Amino acid sequence: PPRDLVESEDGGRPFKRYQWIVSSTSSLSSNMTTLFTSGRGSTLDVPSNVVPRERVTTLSITVVLTNFLGLTSNVTVLVDVEVAALPTASILGPS
Repeated sequence: PPRDLVESEDGGRPFKRYQWIVSSTSSLSSNMTTLFTSGRGSTLDVPSNVVPRERVTTLSITVVLTNFLGLTSNVTVLVDVEVAALPTASILGPS
């Protein structure tokens, strides 16, 4: 959902706490939460150096939200992540 919608679901007040839990369903470390140190607030960035380039990796991402009343709710999604290398081109000919 759009960021302004997520932050206004509890009556227009910002959520008190966001907790991110990240794990992998592939052969990567099953508990990857510690690798995602940028998961602060309402944003979680997936660092490309954590995900292997040779295959698609499925991440299970859970966010636990706490509102101003102290009530919590969570949702989990599965995300397929593919890190693609930038293509290179070369032109044959005399230098």
